[in-house]
Amino acid sequence: FDFRKAQDLLDPEIKERLQAFEVGEGFRAYGRIQIQKEKEEDKERKYHFQGDIFGHNFDVKGFRFDQFHANVSLNENKVLMKNFHMEDLSGSLKIPEFQLDKHNDGLWYFNAPKLDVTNFRPSLLQQRELGRSQEKPLLVKNVTLNDFSGYVSDRSSYRGQGGLHFVNSTKNNVQSTLFALPAEL
Repeated sequence: FDFRKAQDLLDPEIKERLQAFEVGEGFRAYGRIQIQKEKEEDKERKYHFQGDIFGHNFDVKGFRFDQFHANVSLNENKVLMKNFHMEDLSGSLKIPEFQLDKHNDGLWYFNAPKLDVTNFRPSLLQQRELGRSQEKPLLVKNVTLNDFSGYVSDRSSYRGQGGLHFVNSTKNNVQSTLFALPAEL
């Protein structure tokens, strides 16, 4: 399914964030969904989904990624995602647990106790319209982010601790032009 077409079922703030992340096509969901009929006294429609969401050649933020899977439980006030795993030629992302909670003030708060990125090659990100570019030497071997949390709508509230390890190997067999001598000598 195309998230752009399914967004009307979601909370307006989550819908806005999905639009900001340009979440598009390439998704499918398997599970059980319950949608309560709207009542005049209810300010929002009640719903619940429990199941799995898969992505294959899916779009996010103007890029196309190979595949992902997550176990999801969501309703109008909470999203719990477990075993999120994304694989792409550009790298791998694993989030064992991710939670979104709607607070009494209507703002959504997220928390991811751990997030791991491995073998990330930014040059291999596939732009939706342009495809992949040529591989460059930068390789982010590992990024670990712990206790990543904040309000979805306020980037200045995002907090977390972590580290990264990267290599940016130089091209082999490249002569330094500083020491190159003219052939006439």
